[in-house]
Amino acid sequence: MSFKNSKIIGLILMVETGFGRDGFNREELPNAIKLIKGYKNLYLYGLATNTDCQNGSNPIARIEAFIKIIKNISLPKNCIISGGNTSVLPLAINGKLPKEVNQLRIGEAILLGQDTKNYEKIVDNFTDCFTLKVEVLETRKKKGVRQAVLATGIQDIGAGKIEPIEDSFNCLANIYSDHLVYKINGDNEIGAFASFRPDYYALNALMTSPFVEKQYATSI
Repeated sequence: MSFKNSKIIGLILMVETGFGRDGFNREELPNAIKLIKGYKNLYLYGLATNTDCQNGSNPIARIEAFIKIIKNISLPKNCIISGGNTSVLPLAINGKLPKEVNQLRIGEAILLGQDTKNYEKIVDNFTDCFTLKVEVLETRKKKGVRQAVLATGIQDIGAGKIEPIEDSFNCLANIYSDHLVYKINGDNEIGAFASFRPDYYALNALMTSPFVEKQYATSI
């Protein structure tokens, strides 16, 4: 490893505590920290772990495992101890987060106003900050059911889901690469725009797609 300039870089190392995604295993961590100390341009800024952010499990066991690991490591003063993501926020709100944790990495709670354990609204947060507006391309009765074809699909929302805001949209009938088909109970006009609430995965895909127009409200 070499550096072309004298820029000092602080690193936060991820630690595996059972989630099975990213991070050094416990036995690898001492050598990783030792390696950082061998470079004058690097320093250990903190340690972090990922708790379960999608399966609704209780993160406390992984946080406790994380704390046990860091207590056996010599860390610099004011080191960042990042104890998880949105799934951990309810513990912090209820005063149950271990005192060693001094940072959380919050995404879904800020953007969509909900936790990722029970997907319940977090007090004083907004759950309607994002609205997806989709053009209605076709409406007609097929196989005895009235349906609408919408101008969005997997290419826009990825692995995510969207929920209709209007009552006239009953349920999703089919999803395709570039279209959605919804069962409807109203006379939705062709060319009109239907409104939906994206979940976190859909929001991530929509916001990073160069083909989706973004409009930002300057007032509520």
